[in-house]
Amino acid sequence: MYNYSGIIYRLLSPCGVMFELGVVLLLLERPWKFNYKSINFKAGIFEITFSICLALMHLYNIICPDIKVYTGDYLYEHRDSRSAPPLPFTMEYTFWNGEGYKYSFELDVFSKKEIYPEDFIVGQEYTIYYEAGSNVIIRVEVVE
Repeated sequence: MYNYSGIIYRLLSPCGVMFELGVVLLLLERPWKFNYKSINFKAGIFEITFSICLALMHLYNIICPDIKVYTGDYLYEHRDSRSAPPLPFTMEYTFWNGEGYKYSFELDVFSKKEIYPEDFIVGQEYTIYYEAGSNVIIRVEVVE
């Protein structure tokens, strides 16, 4: 069974923070006053619109997922806050199957506890099921 909590995290955290920032920009500008600066108002509208579009993209990835499979040895992990900013809870896990490029997949620390609660072992071979549009892990199996 696939677990989409990593994509739901992206739907709620970055999109939610951007939406809240846009609302704060709108409220700080006080558009109900007669002489307000339209530049901050436009920035707030842009921020809200962008967050809604990004949320719809993640929602589409949940409703119509493009699931791919990759089997390879686990190499290392590191924190990757640029993939789901501004919250620093996303980790990037790197695997390699011995040929070609190393592949990195992303998952937040909260969803990892649900999907694969144990730590990955360096050199152990895993089968990773991921959503191709976002490279978010949705299932992990250990290869025996």
